Amino acid sequence: MNMKLKVSKYTVLWCVLAYCIVMIIYYITKTNENLKVQLTDEQLGEYMSGKFLKEFEKSKEKGKEKRMKFEIVKTWDGVELSEGRYKMMLAPSENGKDLSYCFPLSQMKCDYKIGNIHVKMTPDYEERTSTLIAEAFFLNDSGSYLEVELCPHGQHLVLMLHGVRNMIKDKLDIEYKASLDNEGFWTGEAVIPGELFPPKVSKFNAYTIHGSGDTRVYQALYPVPEGKFKTPDFHRLEYFQTIDFKSLLASNWSPEYSSDVWKNAMEKIKANS
Repeated sequence: MNMKLKVSKYTVLWCVLAYCIVMIIYYITKTNENLKVQLTDEQLGEYMSGKFLKEFEKSKEKGKEKRMKFEIVKTWDGVELSEGRYKMMLAPSENGKDLSYCFPLSQMKCDYKIGNIHVKMTPDYEERTSTLIAEAFFLNDSGSYLEVELCPHGQHLVLMLHGVRNMIKDKLDIEYKASLDNEGFWTGEAVIPGELFPPKVSKFNAYTIHGSGDTRVYQALYPVPEGKFKTPDFHRLEYFQTIDFKSLLASNWSPEYSSDVWKNAMEKIKANS
């Protein structure tokens, strides 16, 4: 009688253990199926190696930060580039109120070496920046836009405009760090204060200029149709394209957004009209 009771207890234990094993296998199988649906093969490999989880933890620490990467692959008039492509990235700064503009993510070479200097709005600005310039434009639906020009040796030019080429304020200051390695390749990062952007930025374009004279090349993120124009013009606002700027700087789209810089500039326009 006692022997039968012992066998019964072991049977129950084995059944419970078998059930647990089956459930664990089922759970793992379902989890892997979900991963295969949600991740690419490359991401799945990173997940299995632990890299994906590490990156996920980093993204959680940064909150809801969203980065945007762009690559300029055409000339200003839509001709495909075989080389000299330019990559850039936009991201919220650490304080969440300003915008970081980083570049290049690929190599861009500056052949005009004058040493490490910092120049803003000097008379020889065009001469010193004639071989390489990166420009970014941030436009809203009211025709107000911010133009940011950056160069390899620390020079930068930041303008506020309302209407095509109608500059309403210049000599705006930003944080900008640029560096050239021994081979002349340029990298840089600019932190643009949130108050310099017009309210509700909705469109964007970016450009680069290489070389000088007959070898000068103009490139555009969003070019004009090939053959439609004879000369480059970075202020053809109708060819700018939509950007989800709200995901980069939510404050720019907030009903409470207010910029004293833009407010004062617009008041001067009204006073002079």
